[in-house]
Amino acid sequence: MPNNERGFIPPVVLILIGVLVVAAIGYLFTNRKSQSSQTPANITTNTKTETKAEVTKPSQDFPSPVNSILDKIDMEKVEAAGMTIYRGDKPPNIEGTYRFNSLVVTYDSANQVLGREVNVDQYQYYGQRDGAVKIIYNDDKTYDGIVWPKGYISGKGQCFTIFLQTKNEPKECETLEIELTSACKVDQGLGQVKRAGMLKQKGTACGDLIPVDSLRVVSETDGLAEQKEEF
Repeated sequence: MPNNERGFIPPVVLILIGVLVVAAIGYLFTNRKSQSSQTPANITTNTKTETKAEVTKPSQDFPSPVNSILDKIDMEKVEAAGMTIYRGDKPPNIEGTYRFNSLVVTYDSANQVLGREVNVDQYQYYGQRDGAVKIIYNDDKTYDGIVWPKGYISGKGQCFTIFLQTKNEPKECETLEIELTSACKVDQGLGQVKRAGMLKQKGTACGDLIPVDSLRVVSETDGLAEQKEEF
C-alpha cells in the first residue's frame, strides 16, 4: 500500500504525541503533590504560632500610672531640655535619704532664673515596690503645704527616673506640678542628678509664679547627691 494513503500516521508524529502525553501526566502529578503539602496540620501550626506571638507582650517602659501624670509631648519637652528619662521596668533599689546641695537651674523655658542656685534639700525614698516609691521631702510628708504622694519609678541597671505629681493646696494659690528626678546609683549616693519641674495648673492668686506648662530643669553641679547614713 502506498505510504501517502489516507489514514496512515507517520511514526514521527506518534512519537511526538507520546512525549506530549507523558509530559501532561507528569505535570498533573507534580501539581497535585504540591497542593497536598498544604495540609490542615500546617495551617493549624501557623495559627498557633501567630496566637503565641500576640499573647507575648513586651516589658513596659514606665509604670502604667505615669500615663496619667505625663504625656508623650511633655516627655519630649523634658528630654529636649537636656534631661534623660530612663525607661525600663527594672530600676535599681534607691531606698535611702539623699542630700541635694549643689543644684543649679540649667534650663528655664520662661528665661527667668537660668543659672540660679537652688536651696539645699533632701529626699527620702522608701517602700519601693512594683514600680512605685514613697517619698518624704525635708523630713516632712506635707512640707510647705505640698502633699507628697507616692512616686513612680522606671529604669534599668543603675539608672532611673522618678515621676511625681504634687499639689499645693492653700486656697490663695492652688497648684499642680509634675516633678521628675533622673539619676544613676553610685557608691556614695546618686550621680548624674537632674530634676525637672513642670507647672500644669495654678490658681488665680499665685502672683508671679511661672506660667502654666513652663519647664525648669536643675542639675547637681558637683555630680553627686550624697546618701545620708541611717541611724
